[in-house]
Amino acid sequence: YTLVNIYPGRLSVYHVDLFRIEQADALLELDRVDWINPEGVTLIEWPRVALPLLDAEAVLELHLTDPAAPPERRLLRLHDPAGVYGGVMRELEGYAQPA
Repeated sequence: YTLVNIYPGRLSVYHVDLFRIEQADALLELDRVDWINPEGVTLIEWPRVALPLLDAEAVLELHLTDPAAPPERRLLRLHDPAGVYGGVMRELEGYAQPA
């Protein structure tokens, strides 16, 4: 089981999968830069246990519809709890398709 996959590129991406992590304490045992990309993007699946440790981070939440939905239709909801991604949200609105 791999906790973090790193995808290098112009802007590297850390893909963090916390499905099997039950307590935030397990993340405290890791060096923060091992799972939070300070110079790129970090995508966290199953982020519930990590959220208390991300209070100093600019978080943009992405929610997908239930995988049981028809494969040709997926709904992506974005939530910007800190209000720091206004520009990104406005840019993405141009790509939105009616439900």
